[in-house]
Amino acid sequence: MKLLTFRQMCSHRHFLCPLSSSYDIRFPEYSLLLCQKHKCNVLIFPGAFNLTTGPAHWELLQRGRAVDNQCYVVTAAPAR
Repeated sequence: MKLLTFRQMCSHRHFLCPLSSSYDIRFPEYSLLLCQKHKCNVLIFPGAFNLTTGPAHWELLQRGRAVDNQCYVVTAAPAR
């Protein structure tokens, strides 16, 4: 069995997609590091927001990370 690195598991010939936690979406520096240093062009954030805090924060944070880094942001919210 061949072990793969994180970069090999999450890369495609056109996209490099790191998987982060929902808390990480709050920090623009983290996303900036992924996009500039590691050349990621799709950021994936599974969400843990509930229906109380979700509408106030989740969509705004998604848009912010996409605009900050000029990349695609993919999210999933299990509370919906």
